[in-house]
Amino acid sequence: MNLPRKQSPRYFAHEFLNADWHPLMFSEVMDAMQEACCPYLGSATLAENFDVASVLGDMIPLVTATHDLRIRETLRDLGMARGFRRDVYRRGLVQLLPLEQAALLEAFRFTRIGPLPECEISFTTPVGTLTGRPEIYMPLLAMLRERPASIDGLKRIDPARTTGDVMQALTLLMRAGHVHPLLPDPAGGQVTARALNRWIARATGDGADMPRLAAPAIGTLLGADPLETMVVGQLLDGAADDAVPLAQTTIAQLRRSGRSLQRDGQPLEDPREIEQHARKLVQDVLTGCGPLLRTLGVLGDAEAPTASR
Repeated sequence: MNLPRKQSPRYFAHEFLNADWHPLMFSEVMDAMQEACCPYLGSATLAENFDVASVLGDMIPLVTATHDLRIRETLRDLGMARGFRRDVYRRGLVQLLPLEQAALLEAFRFTRIGPLPECEISFTTPVGTLTGRPEIYMPLLAMLRERPASIDGLKRIDPARTTGDVMQALTLLMRAGHVHPLLPDPAGGQVTARALNRWIARATGDGADMPRLAAPAIGTLLGADPLETMVVGQLLDGAADDAVPLAQTTIAQLRRSGRSLQRDGQPLEDPREIEQHARKLVQDVLTGCGPLLRTLGVLGDAEAPTASR
């Protein structure tokens, strides 16, 4: 067997060199899980619960018109040529009443986790790359740039949009890395997260490659380059929001860690250019990323969930 170079031989051994391996169709797994009183909830990949992201355009009417869950999911698998599924089952499913579901959804608050896209918004899905309609997605991102918002608050951008429309848009934005739900208690874990981020900043200053910072308000990690991490470390240690001393300390940390300050992919050598460029980058962190880092709990205390409604 000629193994693809990108795959580890251990993967093929795990998949094929055992006595009990055989593929299962969705209907077989669903029937087995139902015997254990565990009904199917949906895909663990959130975006794939929406037909636009998991069904080829020509097949959407067929899938929509199919009421048998086994057949509908099988059609979805065939249309995507999907070899693996990531599904969620739950023991003892109790259907929520519509108002109960609405109340749970309304309890969520969403925040941006990156800058506004400069061009069109695209989403990579199993059925190909989708391009988001600017009139739908850009107003959502613009509101979330200002403050976290609830589904009801986002619906007010365009009253013609339903909760389902907004949820689909938010789910695709989450898949693309533009949006993330806030935890119910954004203050939880902040002391631990600040200690971890200080340690990451010190390790980065010593030459470690750790391009992540803990963001307790969303319960995950946030990408950060070494300069951003060093600035965050200084601010967490009590430094003032002043680009000049922050830049000077950052330059010293970069040198100590064996790194150089670069512009357009080229290392800078002139001391004046280095200091001017460092000040600009540090100021970009303070004014561009700073508010978001505070919302996410990376810097200081995360904002309480008093989002726009």
